[in-house]
This record gives sequence, C-alpha cells and structure tokens, in this order.
Amino acid sequence: MLLQIVDARNPYFFYSADLEKYIGEVGAGKKQFVLLVNKADFLSDELLEHWNGYFKEKGIEHIFFSALAEQAKIDGQEHDLDSEGETSDADEFAEARAALDVEEIKLVQESIGGFKNELERQAREEREAERRKRKLDRTVDEDLQPSTPQVFSRSQLLTWLKKKARAMQEEEQTTERMVVGTVGYPNVGKSSVINVLMGIKRVSVGALPGKTKHFQTLNLTREVQLCDCPGLVFPSFANSKAEMMCCGVLPIDQMREHIAPIQIVLSRVPKEVLEAFYKIELPPEDSPKYSVSTFLQVFATKKGWKTGTNNPAEVHASKVVMKDYTTGRLLHCQLRPDFNPAIHKPCRQNGFNMEVLAKKQAPDSFTPILEEEEEEKKDERLEEQETLDDEEAKSSVAKV
Repeated sequence: MLLQIVDARNPYFFYSADLEKYIGEVGAGKKQFVLLVNKADFLSDELLEHWNGYFKEKGIEHIFFSALAEQAKIDGQEHDLDSEGETSDADEFAEARAALDVEEIKLVQESIGGFKNELERQAREEREAERRKRKLDRTVDEDLQPSTPQVFSRSQLLTWLKKKARAMQEEEQTTERMVVGTVGYPNVGKSSVINVLMGIKRVSVGALPGKTKHFQTLNLTREVQLCDCPGLVFPSFANSKAEMMCCGVLPIDQMREHIAPIQIVLSRVPKEVLEAFYKIELPPEDSPKYSVSTFLQVFATKKGWKTGTNNPAEVHASKVVMKDYTTGRLLHCQLRPDFNPAIHKPCRQNGFNMEVLAKKQAPDSFTPILEEEEEEKKDERLEEQETLDDEEAKSSVAKV
C-alpha cells in the first residue's frame, strides 16, 4: 500500500494523479493507493464534507487524519501513565518494607541496592514502556470505512491498516508483513504520521522542509511495516515558486523574493482577517494603496521593526507573515479546483479559527471585532487625541 500524505489546507496542490495511475499500473491491481489527508484539524466540518465530496467524485480513496491532534493525545496518556507508575512503585515499596525486617532491608540495600538496583530499575522501565505501548495500540472494533468525512484517530487508522494487512495475508497465503509506503511533498507531516502510528518518536521531525534525509523501514505491528522517505517534489508546470513557498514546500528563511508570496496571501486572506489577526488598520481593498508594500510597512511599523536606514523592515515582516501562513496560525484553506458557486455549497476558507470572521467570506455569520480589541482601538484613538491636544497646548503657550 502507498499512502500519499497531503496537507488538508490545499490537498489538490499536493495530490499527484500520475503517481496514483502509476501505482495501479505497476501493481497489477494488487497495490493500493490511499490519500492520507493530514492536518485535518485545520478543516471545519463543512470543509471536510466539501473535500470528501470532491475525492469521492474523482474515485480517490482517502482518509482524513491529524498527526498533531493524535500526538497531543499520546503525550497526555503518557503523562497519566507516568503518574500511575509512580503511585504503583510507591505502593510496592511500602508493601516490601512492611514484609521485611529492618535488618533484612539493610542487608538487601547494602548488597543489591534494594529498589534502587540498576537492573531492576531498567526492567521496571521496560515494563512501563511495554504497558504504554499496549495501551496506545489498543485497536477499536469498528467497521471502519475510508472515503468519509470522518477524521480517523490513531487507533482507528491502526485498526484499518491491520485489517487490510490480514486480508492481504489471507488472500496471498503468506505471513509476510504488508509494506505501507509513505510519500509526499516536504513538510506535509510524513514523519509526524509515522511517529504517531509507532507511539514513540522513531523518525526526526521539524518545521523546516526536508528534515528526513534517507529511506528507512519500521515494523509497526506483526502485520504492518512502515517505510519513510525524504519529501518528494513532483514535477508540475502549474506551480510557481511563490505558490510552493505559500504551501510550505520551500524554506521561508531562504526566501529571496517576498512580493509574490505575500501577494498570494493578500489575495486569499481578506483584509478584515488580516486586521484582526495582526491588530493593524489597512486601506480599503479597492484602494490603490492596498498593496503588499503598504501591508508590510504597516505591520513592521506596528512591531517596531526597522532597517539600518530607519525604514520599515518589509523583508523581515514578510518572513513572519509567511511563517504564520504556512504553520496555520493565519489560516486559509483552499476549495476544490472545480469549485462552482452555482453547483457547490460555499464554504468559509479562513477566519473560522478566530473570533473574527471575514465579511467577504461569511456575510451571514460575521462576528464583529472582539470587544477588547475595540477597547484597544478606542484607547489608541484617545491617546492620539490627547497627544494632539498637548501639542496644541504647547504651541499656544509658545505663541503667548
């Protein structure tokens, strides 16, 4: 099986139809292609329905998943298990102390170190690790089906992979593991997905694209073997360098030309969302002054970023904006490539992860700017007015 992992915010950009076709040709019908839509926690329910409908129309088998959300669950479970382990160790020690005489305890501590013995400590850690793994690997007894708007959990994805592997073993009369390859663009979360499935960190991850440097295989269960490989950029004449920068494929810190990527951000994220997110005020969108340079200058001035010549640091501001955009803090989700308002249900593409929604994207459910932000703006206006009044007063005194 081949899992092509894509970013849920722009699945069509990362999806390779040629790769799916190639898998079908070389596998003689035995190899399976599945699109794993990672980072599905960025999508609203209506966007999950939106993309599920598109993939089903195109006959693309797909699963929605969120490695980040599942990793948070694992971290929480490990913390709970650590607390349980500490309690059980204390109880065992108390029982042992009650069972042994004081002299016997001294002899044991002097000879082998009692409960602090290194070998016993290592064995206890191994038992704890195994207990954690068993608890995390508990599969669910569900009739799980792909190609639905449901976001799979770790246990559900494990269950589905195991069932697929067992079906393959029965069909081919073999005990060999089913090999599951993972492929995708840099920074779509391939290594994060593998770490979540393994339950422990086995491959390195990072926000910088290209973290994985080599091919490696990992045994997930008795039935499934995972393969991780470096990110692959599939050939395409439709994707510009600016678009790849916005999708996180290219490193932001190595950005040489910032106008085109920021122009894409401005064309996708409405003015109201930008103002609410960065707490700035911009000219009207239909104004000639509403441009990349104006936006970056206003943002840089707000933050106090200056160049050596005391001008607003537009390049530095652009890198901050791009990092906000690619990490999902400044969230924008693309719609299906064949979107037609007359046929398809409109969906909000941005702003739904904030208290402020864009009028342009959601006119019926627009939420006004937060009251505290309104108060901040009022305070700023009052301060400006007080400053002007002080200057006028000083000017009057000087004239007198």
